[in-house]
Amino acid sequence: MKTNFYKLLCGCLILMIAVCNLEAFAQDVNSKMAAGPDGQPGPSDDQVITMTTATGDFSWTSSGSPRWVSIYLRPLMDTYEKIRLSNIQVGFNEIPPPGASIYIETKPGSGPQGAIVRTYYSQAQIPEVVMSEEGSYQIHIRFYSTNVSTISFSYEKVAYYEFGEDVTSNGDYSFTIGKETVADGDHSFAGGYRSKSKGTYSFAIGAYSSANGYSSLAAGYGSVTNSSYSFATGYYTRAGYAALSSGWRALSNAHISMAQGYETQSNSYSAAVFGRYNVGSTSADKYNWVDSNTIFEIGIGSSANARENAFTVLKNGKIGIGEEMHSDAQMAGDYKLFVNGGIKSTAVRVMQAPWADFVFEKEYKLRSLAEVKSYIEENKRLPDMPSAEQVGEEGVDLAEVNAKLLQKIEELTLYLLEQEDRIKQLESRLK
Repeated sequence: MKTNFYKLLCGCLILMIAVCNLEAFAQDVNSKMAAGPDGQPGPSDDQVITMTTATGDFSWTSSGSPRWVSIYLRPLMDTYEKIRLSNIQVGFNEIPPPGASIYIETKPGSGPQGAIVRTYYSQAQIPEVVMSEEGSYQIHIRFYSTNVSTISFSYEKVAYYEFGEDVTSNGDYSFTIGKETVADGDHSFAGGYRSKSKGTYSFAIGAYSSANGYSSLAAGYGSVTNSSYSFATGYYTRAGYAALSSGWRALSNAHISMAQGYETQSNSYSAAVFGRYNVGSTSADKYNWVDSNTIFEIGIGSSANARENAFTVLKNGKIGIGEEMHSDAQMAGDYKLFVNGGIKSTAVRVMQAPWADFVFEKEYKLRSLAEVKSYIEENKRLPDMPSAEQVGEEGVDLAEVNAKLLQKIEELTLYLLEQEDRIKQLESRLK
């Protein structure tokens, strides 16, 4: 009997201890449930906002001194949504302690837990929350500090659209479709496979294409727009500021330039190139108008190491045909057309003045044949004609040399006329 009594007494003591511990545990749980984010207890206040419109404002004034305030935004649309908060103002009855902050978490209505997949701050430092699944949600925003007195902010539902697998629309009113596409820019579109639209109002479609600039478009495989107002399409094309590239590895590196074709390069400001493997001088100015730089090229090269132009136009109006490389020496002088190779034509007219008629003027001083003979013996050429060395270095001006040749023919005619007069005089004497 004593043994049973002692066992019963021990059991009662154990039960009393367990009840005391359970009561203490319950008090601790209740204390923690009422505590703020720092684990300290304190009064709270809950507010619920039903978003009946796409935008709205909220203001609240405390009737006491709560340590934190929970605001529940309840969107009505059963779709993916981004909620942006702005103009957040929090007033305190006293200076808040270090660590005062805003917490954003999900509070599901009929929707699942963990509905919000992204919470971040934009460039304007505005909290944004993005919902991952359809359903009815409450977005829980907790303002925590000491003695919160007033809270006000504006809210806005920002549209974005995602269709496909592992696609991401971070920009406002952005649209993604396909697989692993990303639309970071506001009002941007990314479609296909791993395409990215980073700039505002940008458009990227295809595979691995990237539209990085404002109002830019990249389409194809690996095409990239690196600046604003640019357009790149094809296979691994690149386009700079307000530039256009199209084809296979075409590069429009300069501002407001265009490259089209097979591995063409537009390196000069406001220039256009076509064909394949054009010269595309790397020393050209990409940002400013320079007269000696190219404005138009047609490439006929065979490889990246054998670039050649069929046609080249400079910004000063000079034209090169068959130029293998653009050269300042070849393009020097006042000439407008340069041809590397022969020219075949059915007719050529040269507008040239003055002509050689001055030889027949009375004032013209004709050299004596003795003077001509002496000059030839000394210089090995006719007077007023270029030397072989000069022609080799500078070439021949056809209009000028034709006038010189006519001058010599007219001088020769005068010599013949003088000889004719002398012959007649001799004949008259012989009679």
